[in-house]
Order: sequence, then C-alpha cells, then structure tokens
Amino acid sequence: MTNPQTRKEFIDAIKARLDKRQTNLARDLAHRASLFGFADVADRAYAAATRIDKERQEELELAGKTKPLPDRKPLREGGRYSVILGKSDDLGAEAELKWKRVVFTVERQPENAAFAPNELVVRKKTGPGKDDWKMFAFVYDDGQRVKIWNRFSKDKELAEEVKLLQADPDEHARQYALETCECPRCGAVLENDLSRASLIGPTCAERWGWPYIKDAAQAAHVLARRKSNQPQTEAQVAEELAERLTRED
Repeated sequence: MTNPQTRKEFIDAIKARLDKRQTNLARDLAHRASLFGFADVADRAYAAATRIDKERQEELELAGKTKPLPDRKPLREGGRYSVILGKSDDLGAEAELKWKRVVFTVERQPENAAFAPNELVVRKKTGPGKDDWKMFAFVYDDGQRVKIWNRFSKDKELAEEVKLLQADPDEHARQYALETCECPRCGAVLENDLSRASLIGPTCAERWGWPYIKDAAQAAHVLARRKSNQPQTEAQVAEELAERLTRED
C-alpha cells in the first residue's frame, strides 16, 4: 500500500514494514496516519518500532557490533517536543494504557550567558508556570547525541524520557502541536486551518523541511478526519491494533 487513506490501510501498511523491521519507514507511515487523524494507530506503531529498534540494538551488542541506531532524526534547535510516558507497548487487548506527558525544548544559550554560552541545551517542563523549566543536558553532533549532565546521571526516569525523545523527535514535535495548537518550532499559535492541519506554520515548515498543506479543501479534510477518528475507548484501540499488528499472515 503506497498511499494509505483509511485506518485499515494504515494498519496493514505499518504492519508490513514492521514485519520487515523497517522501523523508519513504519514511523514515516505513522506520521502520515497522525495527520489523517489516526493518532492511536501512530502511537502504537511508534511503540512497536521502538521495541524492534531496541531488540536490534541488543542483538548488535551481543554480537560485538554495537553502532548507533540507523537514520536517527536529529533534535532541532528551537524544537518543542511532547513525549508520552508510561503507555504500554503491549498490543494485546488486555493492555493497561496509562500515561503522562512531558514537554521538552531544545534551545541555544545566549552568547553572554553565565553558564554554557552558545551551547545547545535541553530543557524539561517541570510545572505550570512559564519559568518552570529544568535544564539538564547538552546536545551535540548536529542534534544526534544528548549528554545528560553528571548531577542528573542517576535519574533513571529522565534517562528513559530522553531515550524516547531521541527515538523519533519529529513525531514528538507533531504531538506537541496536536496538544497545544502551537508551532513546534517557534511556539506561535497555529491560527489557520492550513497550519493546524500541517501541525506547523508555513515558514517553519520550510525551514524544517516538513510538508505543508496549501489546499484549503485538503486541510479541511485532514482536520475533519482527525476529529472524527478519535478512539471510543483505549481498550478498543488496543484490541484493534492487536488484531492487525500481531496477526499471522
């Protein structure tokens, strides 16, 4: 399926990629599924792809051939990201689905900053106030590597959050836009249907290389699909995906 449109088509296409361990292609399909309003499909496809990547990395370590995960997308300067935590990656119908969300930003320190001038740092939202942010890591290698500072090195929860953030930053940026109706690059409110459907503003889409929907009818269709395809219950979502993603061919 080269151009899936329906929920079933997206699930079948994602399953085909996951069966071949083509996790990056599966994530690309998940991004498209989220644009069509199938956020539940995208969430579970992302969890399955992350699990496959972890298994592949463990296989490489056992074989003494450890290397970075392939084709990792970078953390972007100025990016805003929403990470879903605690959600079960068990696709079974009895999976217990509970989660919380954590917001991160990647920002460059001012040249005259007292600490780490001109360095790219990661911040985590720690409370409801506008100043409730914790800076905890540097970003190196064009956004590919995050170095958590020593004073946070024993924080296992933070380390897990960073792993999830790095697994697919673009997906987490889109999730941020879905939750806040703000541009994940500049933070401006997405004020029109074109930007809300694209989950980014036109200028920022060009700078990030993201697709931007320019047709009003297409934008209206995407927004309508997104609104109408919300799952009735989490149990129904898990049951449907369990059937599609784990069924034997």
